Amino acid sequence: MPGTRRRGFALAMVLVLAVGLLVFVSVLFFRTRVQKDTHSLLLAQSRALLAARGIMQMALYKFRVLPTEFYQVASLTRLVPETVDDPVRSGWLAEMQSPAGGPIAQKLADSLKASDGKDYAMGISRFELVTREAEGYRKDFIRIEAWGACEGQKKIIEELLEVEVTHD
Repeated sequence: MPGTRRRGFALAMVLVLAVGLLVFVSVLFFRTRVQKDTHSLLLAQSRALLAARGIMQMALYKFRVLPTEFYQVASLTRLVPETVDDPVRSGWLAEMQSPAGGPIAQKLADSLKASDGKDYAMGISRFELVTREAEGYRKDFIRIEAWGACEGQKKIIEELLEVEVTHD
């Protein structure tokens, strides 16, 4: 009989096809899980950047509302060596630090937490007046370095803004 030699061929093909489908589905599942992990990591990093950008905007608003006080702080800060912890600068930035319980940063962290339930921390690590001089011109800038953290992801952003300062 000619068909007796191929009797187990269909069973073998079904088993090979089933194993192939199982491998294919497991590869797809593994990639989907890795993509979800990557997506959640990127989402936490984006939220940390959002927190840093938010506290930076609050610091700029404080500068625009109280420019005279900032220039007084900047002039007093230049008298203190960089190796010493400056109490004047620390006082100016105290309300912009959420770990220290600063009211501005804490309100921002609470409002972000209310929107998605995640824990946020943020602060300003540098807020200083920078003067660039060359022959024939003098430009003043504010350098702001802000940080934000969400779910263990910390991001730092820095911005340099040109300002008008009257020099003697």
